[in-house]
Amino acid sequence: MEHIPEDPTQELKIAIVGPLTSLAIGVVLLIADFAAGFDIFEFSFERIATDWTYFPVYMAWINIFLAFFNLLPAFPMDGGRVIRAYLAQKTSYVRATKIAATIGKIFAIIFGVAGVLINPILIFIAFFVYLGASSEEQAVMVGEGLKGLQVKDVMNTQCVTIPAETSLSELVEKIFDGTCRGVIPVTEKGVYIGLASQETILSAIHEHGLTVHIGKIARRDLPVVSPEDNLSDVYKKMQRDQEKAYAVVYHGELVGVISLEDLGRAYTVVAALRSGKE
Repeated sequence: MEHIPEDPTQELKIAIVGPLTSLAIGVVLLIADFAAGFDIFEFSFERIATDWTYFPVYMAWINIFLAFFNLLPAFPMDGGRVIRAYLAQKTSYVRATKIAATIGKIFAIIFGVAGVLINPILIFIAFFVYLGASSEEQAVMVGEGLKGLQVKDVMNTQCVTIPAETSLSELVEKIFDGTCRGVIPVTEKGVYIGLASQETILSAIHEHGLTVHIGKIARRDLPVVSPEDNLSDVYKKMQRDQEKAYAVVYHGELVGVISLEDLGRAYTVVAALRSGKE
């Protein structure tokens, strides 16, 4: 999937099918193990570690355990997604996400305390659950906050384009001028061909030296966006592709660059304005 569906019905179906699949695998394996003559109720960690013949029984029980564990209402695990999907049918998607994320954080704290008292592995689970809940809550809030805005409202139009034949030695001083926040549009014969980030340039200098041309390292596979595109959709695309910036092209001509930093700044302004009206 490119992203989590915002339709509660779709999310509910997707969230529930994972645990049900684990449960089905576990039950089928238990039946097969019983038919093969295994003692399916003998569960010993010592036997798991020393007896490979017990592996089929172990796999059955671990799938059943995973099914019930994933159904815990600790967002963003499957159980938490079920809660969000249920709440989203009765309230707004953002509010449903906030409630589910809060429940997930509470469970993370419980896991953390249990980890200190019982098993340190639970501390790691607590960390990832808390981080996952916070991250998804923030992503939903930003995506919702950017709705109604277009790329042209916040894109950077002051980026200096660099010809593809420019060597990295000629480029070094321009990397740090901040005109495009570490992202440089690259052109070939005046036509936009790709983006080069500060990280990509520094990595290329380390690997190839200063003689390589920027056209050789520019990212030509990055999608471009239109000034008319919705900021919320662009944000989701960046999250999906794990990219920090896209070029903004209109009728085949480069008109600016939109970065994750631009989106974050836009959300901060929108959130402040909304809070001021409340």
